[in-house]
Parts: sequence; structure tokens; C-alpha cells
Amino acid sequence: MKNAMKSVLIGGILILAAQASNAEEFVVKSGPTLQAQAYIDKDYKNKDQLRYHVRVQPTKDGSSWDFTLDDDPVYHHTDNDGNLNFTPYKAKQKTATIKLTLHRYETLDEILTFKNLDLMPSPSKNELPSRFLSMKREATLTTPSGISVTIPVQGYKSLFEAFTFFNGNAGALFFDVRISPDRRESILPMSPLFKKYKKPVTIKLECAKPNDMVWYMADNTFKRLAVGLPNLATVQHLDALSLIARQRVELRSVPVTLQVPIVR
Repeated sequence: MKNAMKSVLIGGILILAAQASNAEEFVVKSGPTLQAQAYIDKDYKNKDQLRYHVRVQPTKDGSSWDFTLDDDPVYHHTDNDGNLNFTPYKAKQKTATIKLTLHRYETLDEILTFKNLDLMPSPSKNELPSRFLSMKREATLTTPSGISVTIPVQGYKSLFEAFTFFNGNAGALFFDVRISPDRRESILPMSPLFKKYKKPVTIKLECAKPNDMVWYMADNTFKRLAVGLPNLATVQHLDALSLIARQRVELRSVPVTLQVPIVR
């Protein structure tokens, strides 16, 4: 970075800003470095549309940070590229305002492995590439922290039988679940995170590789999961299916407003 750094006060904390190539870098005191860029998308609906890109750089101390955007406070990002700025863009505007909240957090993963699972028969060539578990008995597993996942009795034959309305990626293994606790913020007395910080945790569900969680926002409030499997069309039986229950505790929240030059 050739330019000298300048300091500004954002969200009540000191931010140092310097230009790096076509992006601005913002260094949060006792926190991460944010890299931000705003640019014009002339191809969006035949109009000039302002977009922005924000990235959280890794911290030297190894602490974990991400951010939520004010227009979407639920989903957490570490790198979001191409977000539309819903603030009207004015001709000859030189800077864009990006409002977000930084979050410092800590996570803990616990694995639940269900074994000997059968799948419903493969769909015909004319049907959507969806698959479903064939469960004649329900199965329940519980983590050491006290998170329970139950796969109940089920056996859907088609996507249309399982869903009244479906919009999204149909190429997945779908199955119903019951999760306890099912609150977005949960107190887990047996959790090492709760014992350490005495704060409620949120619970997100992930998959062990090579599988992936198709619904990337799946948490403990979901009643059905969608898992991407290699060779989904030909799988008839799973020796094991591992789900990751990822606990997260919020340690610090910092509201930030960035003024970023618009790149043309």
C-alpha cells in the first residue's frame, strides 16, 4: 500500500483506512481488517446499478470475525461479492455508504453420524433428480452438549409429495428432522462454550465432506434438510451420514459505516 493511512471514527471505534489497488482497507482497532469496494454494474436491468464487495481479512491473533449487512441482518458473511446497494444511485456520485455489523465469535463442532440408511428408489429420467430417505424406524442421536437430532419415519416418493411448493436446487437428498433445542438462541448447560462464556449459543447444521448442506442457512429451527451427495442418482444405501452441529457464541458486535469510493 503506497498511500499513507488515515484514521476515522466509525461506530465509536478507531478505524485506519488506506487504499489498496481498487479497494479500500479498514483496520478495526483490536479487530480485523475489512476490504471494501463499490462499483457500477451497467448490465443490471439495463440501468447503472451500484454494487459492493466486502471481505474480512484473517486476523493475526486467529480470532474469528464475520459481518451482517443492515439490509440482511440474519445471514453472516466473511466475503460477499456483488451485493446490490439498495440506496438509490445518483449520477456523478463519488462514494457509496456501506452499513454492516462486525461480529466476533467462537464455534464448537460436534458430529452426529447416522448409520445404515436406505434411500427411496431412484427417480425416472423424466423426474427431477431428488432423493429421499426411507425410514421405517426413527433414529435419534445426541451430542455431548445436549443437541439432539431425530430422523423420523418417512418415505417420500417425489418432490411434489414432499413439498406443496418448491423453489431451489432439487438435486439433493431431502429428509425430515426434529432438532432439540429448536430455538435460535439456546442455553446448553453441558456445552463447553456455555460453560466458558455463560452466553446462549446459536446452532447451525453442516455436513461432513464430501457431502454438503445444500440449504446453507440450515439451523436448529429447520424441519427438513437438503444434503448434496456425490452420485446422488445411483445411491441406494448409506453406510453412514454425518451431520455437524456447529455451536456459535457471539463475543462482540461492532456497528460500522464505510464510505467507499465508487470504481467505474
